[in-house]
Amino acid sequence: MLLPACVESVQYPLMRASLDGLRDNGEPVELKSPSATVWEDVCAEKANSKAYQLYYPQVQHQLLVTGPSKAG
Repeated sequence: MLLPACVESVQYPLMRASLDGLRDNGEPVELKSPSATVWEDVCAEKANSKAYQLYYPQVQHQLLVTGPSKAG
């Protein structure tokens, strides 16, 4: 079972993040449920899509705070 978690950076204690879940190995999980239109845009435009651009900073911040070598 995956439960939401609020985490604090070990390296930068003032940095915190709210995660959709945190795996046993410390990897953060962020879930998105896009509409069909948004999904099609992400598939077509990839990193240039509006949704990708909107959520990229959020996920990068979560990775910085949790410090995993990879994300699940």
